[in-house]
Amino acid sequence: MTKEILLINPPLLDSRPNANFDYNTGLLKIGAFLKNQGCRVCFFDFLEGMYKYIGEDHPYKEPGRYVDKKRCGMGSKKIFKKRYHIGKPYSFFNTELKKIKKPDEIYVGSSLTFYWEGVHKVVEICKKLYPDIPVTIGGIYPTLAPEHAKRSKADNVIIGQFKGASDLPPAMELMKEREYKYAIIKTTRGCCNNCSYCAVPKVEGKIITHRPIGDVIAELQLRVSSGIRKIVFWESNILQDAKQYFEKLLDRIIELELDLSIQIPEGFDPRLIYPEIIRKLRLSGVSYIGLALESSDSNLQHRFHKKLKLSYFEKVVKLFKEEGYFCHKTMRYENDIWLFVLIGLPEQSLKSILLTLIDVWKLGCLPVVLPYTPIPGTEEYVNYRHLIKGRDLEELAPSLMPFANDELTVEDLEEIQNNFSKRHFTVKDIKNLPNNSRVTKVLKALI
Repeated sequence: MTKEILLINPPLLDSRPNANFDYNTGLLKIGAFLKNQGCRVCFFDFLEGMYKYIGEDHPYKEPGRYVDKKRCGMGSKKIFKKRYHIGKPYSFFNTELKKIKKPDEIYVGSSLTFYWEGVHKVVEICKKLYPDIPVTIGGIYPTLAPEHAKRSKADNVIIGQFKGASDLPPAMELMKEREYKYAIIKTTRGCCNNCSYCAVPKVEGKIITHRPIGDVIAELQLRVSSGIRKIVFWESNILQDAKQYFEKLLDRIIELELDLSIQIPEGFDPRLIYPEIIRKLRLSGVSYIGLALESSDSNLQHRFHKKLKLSYFEKVVKLFKEEGYFCHKTMRYENDIWLFVLIGLPEQSLKSILLTLIDVWKLGCLPVVLPYTPIPGTEEYVNYRHLIKGRDLEELAPSLMPFANDELTVEDLEEIQNNFSKRHFTVKDIKNLPNNSRVTKVLKALI
């Protein structure tokens, strides 16, 4: 008898009512594994219509619905942000569940820890309708916060990988046809670095493993055959051992002339970049370059266990520009060179952030500003537990600027994110900024 499986990608609570997200590849890989086992798989996706690149005309796209407010930061001034239910309503989910054949097993996916509430609510609904059916949750959230995840009252909590599914292509056919305008492909797992703010070693392990190049190429050809040429390599440390793996993968992509537009959104370590890999990134279709700076403040670099000098970035930016990558005035996702900048960390100053932005602009690059969130299981989470105590995971969402204070305020951080991220400023541009905020006044004083 064929086993009936129900996969569920839960909704999210977010302060951005029109936010777009990447689809849940992990859940779709589990779907592929279970289909290979002969199961009949049904997929309910709360976030259908919310994915990147699908366009505003998508028939399922709708803004989030207001739910509540959450406090931002820790300053004496109380600032609140509205939060919205992103995805299909629970009432629709209830109705759809009653239409399908009763499942034998239910799997609920998850994403980041501060999105836990949708996971718990979905489990609650499923257990109410199907009290005798086992419900399993997995993904990043239960891996990093297993005790918190157990409060969902799911029957099973998977910590780490779902055995047998990690290296399979996701079962994209479970999604609605118009959803997948791009494909997320993962070629490596693990990271040997020890960055204090990063949870990748906790989620994927510290030993780097690679998928066979032939399997990756087969998946790329499968996507191209279905009309997908926008590829996202979601990798944490793809340049580690690049000559033995990634360079050979690029060689095959170039040789096959797949005509791809490739994005690698996780930042490269500049110490691992060399001229030949840059040439092959360009020839294979990598559309933009992201470099993992985080901060040019030497004290923060030491705290992060990174110790990256600006001279490393100066060298590789020059090499990338020689290969045809350059800096637009604003981000175009084509030939851009980005540097990631973290803001809103405990003990970080406004001056430190602005000096980092100036350093990025001097390099002729675009800063991508990322609000900081402490991630369970990381060194930063442990070191600042006294600031986290008494706050649940959703209160640590980066959009809430959880560590903003009276010295580095919510308003400061939001102005930096809204006005300076993904934009290039010259000295002349900075001088022409209006003197209507503390941020611009300090910025002008620093140039």
